[in-house]
Amino acid sequence: MASNEIGTQLVREALQQFPDHGSLTIARALLKKHPEVWNSLETVRQSIRYFRGATGKVAFKELKSTEFVRPKGKPHNPMALPPSDERKFLPFVIEGSERIGVLSDIHVPFHNNPALTCALAHFKKRRIDTILLNGDTIDFYALSRFEKDPRERDTAYELKMVGQLLDYIREKFPKARLIWKDGNHDERWMSYMRVKAPELLDIPQFQFSAIMKFADRGMEYVTDKRLILAGGLTILHGHEYRQAILAPVNAARGFFLKAKASTLTGHLHQSSEHTEPTVRGKMITCFSAGALCDLHPAYMPLNRWNHGFAIVNLKGEDFEVENRRIDRGKLL
Repeated sequence: MASNEIGTQLVREALQQFPDHGSLTIARALLKKHPEVWNSLETVRQSIRYFRGATGKVAFKELKSTEFVRPKGKPHNPMALPPSDERKFLPFVIEGSERIGVLSDIHVPFHNNPALTCALAHFKKRRIDTILLNGDTIDFYALSRFEKDPRERDTAYELKMVGQLLDYIREKFPKARLIWKDGNHDERWMSYMRVKAPELLDIPQFQFSAIMKFADRGMEYVTDKRLILAGGLTILHGHEYRQAILAPVNAARGFFLKAKASTLTGHLHQSSEHTEPTVRGKMITCFSAGALCDLHPAYMPLNRWNHGFAIVNLKGEDFEVENRRIDRGKLL
């Protein structure tokens, strides 16, 4: 156990905040932040393991609470190798939904109102039960590492505009399930914090989800480039692959060559589809959805982008994707 009440409280708070992190990872972070509390890294680690019920049967019986005890099942480690901090990469699974409306690349405040209005109106007509904001909902122009015009919108303004959009969607779809997935632009917040203000990373009020009041707005939050599974379809933003799929002739085929599975993505701002069977006859179809932002930004006024959105109809593992295009505010 921790040798004092302060250490015990710090360990408990860390386990509440990071239940899936490795004990050694948490111990290192705690010792770095509070070197005056413990005399060694192993002391902190053992305290964490104690609360997780991993220091033996006698100590386990002394535990007053099993709140932090991990599920039973000893990891396969026959050679007694050092503890691993391997990160679990688990998908986000959408269950119980029948009709998902997918909006990608809105890039507030550089969104296109006619296109966004068209998409939301169609969602209302189709009685969408789940709305997925599939990445790059906010632009975070001022936090970009690229050359910026200081006269453009600031971060506070962007956050305000996104909040107004979320409130509008919640008002128009009061019973819908709302899911936010980070894209590469949304991730600019945490990237900026890691470089410019690492001391604030562990403060809950500076988490993007807290700033956007996702809990109050009834929104679910998908981070860490996690895949989203909807029946037999995998939904990505498109930036999850480290090596980018740069301007392929067919955006959907580009993702097919990477994923080798049926996927729906955004990111490339193009509506496209590619179907190809496996050698055993299984049909794989990949889709890329259009964007809902300015199609002629200053950094790339000429491009192959188009406005669009997608609807995913689900019945068990079976899925149907309606990949719709929008031209000058009108549904095609």
